[in-house]
Amino acid sequence: MSETSLYPAVKRYLEAAGFHVKGEVNGCDVVAVQPGEPLQLAIVEMKLGFSLELLLQATDRMRAADEVWLAVPATRRASARSTPSLVTHPSSCRSSADTTGSPSRP
Repeated sequence: MSETSLYPAVKRYLEAAGFHVKGEVNGCDVVAVQPGEPLQLAIVEMKLGFSLELLLQATDRMRAADEVWLAVPATRRASARSTPSLVTHPSSCRSSADTTGSPSRP
């Protein structure tokens, strides 16, 4: 599995939530814009595992976006607990999704 294999599920999720999605924009794995007043800019960083590197990368992206999301594949153990595979930063925690791309907005 590669990071790019996460892209289709992330893209489906964001498009279902009303975002226009582009991959690999200025060093960001995924950039999404949700039309409206005001526009919402979300950056998604994808990694094969949750790590300090991923958190630092997300922290760096927070200066450039309204929301920063992290996408990691669910492990077999995490899948059994129904843990989200798309995680948002706590300050912008609005969404989560499973690997099927089904939107779930609280």
